[in-house]
Amino acid sequence: MESVSERLHETRLNVLALVDEEARGWRRYVAQVGAEVRGALSVTAFERRLLTRVDETLRAMDERVKHRLAKLTRRPRRPRKKSRAKSVHAAPLAA
Repeated sequence: MESVSERLHETRLNVLALVDEEARGWRRYVAQVGAEVRGALSVTAFERRLLTRVDETLRAMDERVKHRLAKLTRRPRRPRKKSRAKSVHAAPLAA
């Protein structure tokens, strides 16, 4: 039969093993998140994101300018000629 002190010692070892395993998991997590943050904050990644947004903005502006230029270079519409008002009623019969 195990003594109380042996069981207590075994329990302490189990708790220490669990705490050590949990600490290793947290260390791995922090290392992974740190690497992701460093990658996101790198100068080249930031520059890439910035230049991509600038490119998208310039392309949108280019499309608007092309559309406006096309609108300005169209021929002006000629005013419609006033046509005679046609009678809605039938013409009187000639007798």
